[in-house]
Amino acid sequence: MKNLICILFCIIIFSCSEPLMSNWYELDQVPNELKNIKDKKEIYNWVVRNVEYEFYANGFKDAQKTLDSMKGNCANMSLLTLALNYKIRQNKGQLVYCSKKEGLHYTVRIDGKIIESTITEIYNIIEFDDIANYF
Repeated sequence: MKNLICILFCIIIFSCSEPLMSNWYELDQVPNELKNIKDKKEIYNWVVRNVEYEFYANGFKDAQKTLDSMKGNCANMSLLTLALNYKIRQNKGQLVYCSKKEGLHYTVRIDGKIIESTITEIYNIIEFDDIANYF
């Protein structure tokens, strides 16, 4: 009986928990205005212009959820930028944990270059294929 209760408990816990986000970068569709864009800076600028910034800590979510809500913190806006860049350009960038004069920040590095110019210090660069480990 104890084993049965333990098994049922495990089934309930695992069925209610969030799935692993190994596919964090998968997008259903690219927004129409980005379909013919191949420039990484234009993709980044589109995200900054169109996704409303919301401050919250410790909140990685997959790129599709950010695109659907059109809201996200700097980490999720960066993940969306990376996902769009991958979907449009088939290019795997990196997530950069860094600081700006305003405080701690996430941004992206694509084609070996950090996309923002106001970064003051880099703490960690996370490879595209390793990002799922941070969810």
